[in-house]
Amino acid sequence: MKKLILLSILLIVGCEETTAPTPTLGCLDGQAANYDATASIDNNTCTYIDSCGVIDIDLTNDCAMDCADEWGGTAVLDNCGICNGNNATCIDCADVWGGTASIDECGICTGGMTGLDPNYLKDACGVCGGDDTIPEGYCDCNGNVYDCNDVCGSEDAICTPITYLYENCEITLKYSWTFTASPYTKIQYNCFVTNTGDNTITDILLQFSVVGNSNTILEGPLVAKYDTEIVSGDSIHFTYQAAALNVESPVTSVEFCPNCMYARLECSN
Repeated sequence: MKKLILLSILLIVGCEETTAPTPTLGCLDGQAANYDATASIDNNTCTYIDSCGVIDIDLTNDCAMDCADEWGGTAVLDNCGICNGNNATCIDCADVWGGTASIDECGICTGGMTGLDPNYLKDACGVCGGDDTIPEGYCDCNGNVYDCNDVCGSEDAICTPITYLYENCEITLKYSWTFTASPYTKIQYNCFVTNTGDNTITDILLQFSVVGNSNTILEGPLVAKYDTEIVSGDSIHFTYQAAALNVESPVTSVEFCPNCMYARLECSN
């Protein structure tokens, strides 16, 4: 009898219905501001805090960083690409955005879209608004003056004329010369030859020399004028440049040697 009663009890208990737990809806994203640890089903209600501290579900109004790296700031790039600029850094003097015009040395806006060449107001001497007049007392715009041989800018002129006699011919020579920068490799002569005799010169041959460092005599150019009539009182002017001076060591100091000049003249009686 006892066994029957116990079996009946077990049958009754085993057949009772069990109640399922009720699901909890909420935000399951642990990064969200409204994360619900008790929720079992995500209901898409998660909200987030943006960089400006605003909490909502609307992604379109999220706070943005401005050009100054400030979240929610109001700084913007100007037309020149400068953050919070005033558009003054990429507009040229002709008010052209991104233009290349600039103020030249005469204070005029030139170049770019202006159609004006920079420094167009300068004259030949580099004077803004000048009239190409060479300053009084000078022979060019660089401040050079004439030497005694009327050569502009020469610094090595022989101002005392040298007279040469050859048979029945006589010339008076004035000359100036220039050397290339050290080490010296070339010589250029400016020669003014005047027939100071009574006869007509028909041929003239001039040999120039210089003295270099270590007192080495260096032969300069040979200037020949053939079939050239120079009547008494007339002059000729010519410029001659020597070839490179062939020396074993570079010539770093030179001086003209008047006594090393050779002149050969031919004249008609």
